[in-house]
Amino acid sequence: MMLSDLERLLEETPAEAMVDGYREAIVDENVLGKATAASRQRAFRCLRKLYALEQDDDAFRALRFLWNGNISSRPLLALLAVLRRDPLLLATSCCRRLRDLEGGRSRSARETDSFR
Repeated sequence: MMLSDLERLLEETPAEAMVDGYREAIVDENVLGKATAASRQRAFRCLRKLYALEQDDDAFRALRFLWNGNISSRPLLALLAVLRRDPLLLATSCCRRLRDLEGGRSRSARETDSFR
């Protein structure tokens, strides 16, 4: 999820930044402290793929809005944003198992324990 890179990027850029601002911060200003230009470009591409980094993207806008509210919730916020954009991660997560169960009925402790 590149959580430490995301944390650093969001610390170093204004909340209203557009995708070009994030690219500039990562590639030109090297706010993530990457060793080479290629690694900075790769980091930008990966973060863009995972989080969109666009104000027009509802999930990213919500992530950015909630980011400073509760520091301990940041990993969960990042995971939720990535699950929306990464079908492989979603397919292998407990969220998939929850979605596949029949809706509306009570679950036994044994069923819910299997999600862990």
